[in-house]
Amino acid sequence: MKTTAPRRTQQQRSAESAERLRQALAELVIEQGYERTTAAEIGLRAGYSRAMVRERYESKDQLLGALHRDYEALLLGRNDEESGLARILGAFDRLHQFSLEKPILLKAILIASFEAAAGGHVMRPVVDRWLAALGAQLQQWIREGLDDGTVSAGIDVEAEVEQLLIEAIGISYRWIQDPDLDSMPRRLTAWRDRSIGRLRRS
Repeated sequence: MKTTAPRRTQQQRSAESAERLRQALAELVIEQGYERTTAAEIGLRAGYSRAMVRERYESKDQLLGALHRDYEALLLGRNDEESGLARILGAFDRLHQFSLEKPILLKAILIASFEAAAGGHVMRPVVDRWLAALGAQLQQWIREGLDDGTVSAGIDVEAEVEQLLIEAIGISYRWIQDPDLDSMPRRLTAWRDRSIGRLRRS
């Protein structure tokens, strides 16, 4: 007896199309960069019409912006760990998990972010805001660690935040030049261990 699969809801179809469009955007950005990628290409790569991106997001810039907001929320959206040091560890661990589960999406976000260094790029203000927010959050977590005794009292907060941001940018740049998608988790683990070694109260 032939059974009929249950019909998907509009919400399920919408979630699937959003995921397929984001995946298509990521693949194309890795292949040819963000600037050279068109909204029409994204729609076709995802298996939809050329107009699908504009119908759902108005533009490829809005689609990239939605992807970047998810990335930001992943790193900064949770703050339920018990100590300042644990909150920093949590951010490292969430990024590590993302690099394992969705390396293509992560690599595309980083490539687009580096492209934004060019003057007038649509993502420049997004990346500037993101770096400022990340720096402020790291500074807050380190200060909380100083207050609760989990971070070494000798830490220079502003210098440490700057060091973490510089290391993050360097690791990201090295990875986007590396054809091995699987190398990022190893890089992140080594960075995490070095950073926590500096921060942890002995």
